[in-house]
Amino acid sequence: MRRALAGERLAFDTLVRRHQDRAVAFGTQYLGDRELGRDAAQNAFIELASSLASYQARGLFAAFWHRLLLNQCRMTARKRQAIRALEAVAELQPPSTSAPLDERLVDRQFQQRVVSTLGQLDERLRIVIALRFSAELSLQQIADTLDIPLGTVKSRLFNGLTTLRGLLDGALDA
Repeated sequence: MRRALAGERLAFDTLVRRHQDRAVAFGTQYLGDRELGRDAAQNAFIELASSLASYQARGLFAAFWHRLLLNQCRMTARKRQAIRALEAVAELQPPSTSAPLDERLVDRQFQQRVVSTLGQLDERLRIVIALRFSAELSLQQIADTLDIPLGTVKSRLFNGLTTLRGLLDGALDA
């Protein structure tokens, strides 16, 4: 890492080759999927490259590197959970077939509007809403999953729902 900091072009390539297999293996084990593990490892190397200018060799490189890799794995896992939760929202059960056809169409159109409107929200708000209502996690479980304070979860949920209502009301008026 010190050689890369000194500007040696091949030093960073050597660093990547030296740690790549173990990084992918760790990511694969953490995420349970080889492709996601590769993505997390690649993102960690990209972050490492972008942090070269600010890196200060005060401690062990291995500790710094593994923190980067672990954070990338966590972010990948969160994104995967959010995507699954949003997919679950998209696959909401259709209303009862005993309801009149026009009511079923309105319900389905509203569900589609909610899903498309969720996509307009800031990712942090969208993830909290999806985890709360699609994955049916408690507020504390969401805080633990996202590694954020409970108060932050509450405020993001409130702000997300308020924004979602506003966007839906605006779409209904249009």
